[in-house]
Amino acid sequence: ADRAGRPSDFYAVAEAAKPGLGLLIDVAVTIKCFGVATSYLIVVGDNLPEALVGMGVAKDSPLAQRHIWVLLVLVFTVPLTFQKRLDALRYTAILAVACVVTITITVVLFALEPSPYFDPCTNASTSNVSVSDGVSLSSSVSRGGGDTPTCHGPTTLFSGFERTVKSLPLFIFAFTCHQNIITITNELERPTRMRAAIVMAVSIGAGLIVYLAGGIAGYSTFGSLTDKDILENYPVSKGLIILCRVAVSLAVLCAYPLQANPSRRSAISLANALQRHRGHAPFNANFAHIVASTVFLLLSTGP
Repeated sequence: ADRAGRPSDFYAVAEAAKPGLGLLIDVAVTIKCFGVATSYLIVVGDNLPEALVGMGVAKDSPLAQRHIWVLLVLVFTVPLTFQKRLDALRYTAILAVACVVTITITVVLFALEPSPYFDPCTNASTSNVSVSDGVSLSSSVSRGGGDTPTCHGPTTLFSGFERTVKSLPLFIFAFTCHQNIITITNELERPTRMRAAIVMAVSIGAGLIVYLAGGIAGYSTFGSLTDKDILENYPVSKGLIILCRVAVSLAVLCAYPLQANPSRRSAISLANALQRHRGHAPFNANFAHIVASTVFLLLSTGP
């Protein structure tokens, strides 16, 4: 960014590093951020109905239908998505961090079991589960009711190369706001290298600590029985788990604009590059911003 000049963007930085890569990087950022934002809406559609069912809402109620919630969250995301500066999203970003910390603390508490309330095997039911070595064992999951409530599966430090490689894409979601660093340095009051390095170290370090705490605590609790959505492992009717489902939804809703911002910037950069190739002037900035934001919202929401 220092070499490309400020304010900078992915195209300028990529071209400064390796001429010819600018368009490729913009394409990658546009597609990747759009895909992640779309997955966030899927998370909302999965968790908010489950939370309401846990509160006693009937499963066939309109309030428990995922498409209703995906549409309702647009009321929340539209004004945030149209924000031009990341600085305008600072309060929602703080809310998202608070939600993630709440979920992590909950997972740790269920791992430590400081009181009977935090028994992760409450209402566990016995079922046969196949583990990675192909052996079928009798264990339980935290849904239903059984005679021997236990939900702890076997644990291992390494589950094989293939399964490890398949898990690597999760890191895209775990550290998926890296693409905002250039915009953040543009908005820093004094964008020195030291200040940028501090921002990166603190943000990545904090994320690493939270993920390690939640990951280790969750896996130590359920072992091989850990669900893809770990909240599915816990008793669905507990108030704290219902709160965590709401927290997950709030966290991804607040993160949605953080994906829309770089995707929109890169899409506009690609459109302007095409304009230059045709010998035309770049699009009006406000017009491009409105069109790109609208298209992003419509496409990510789906049919």
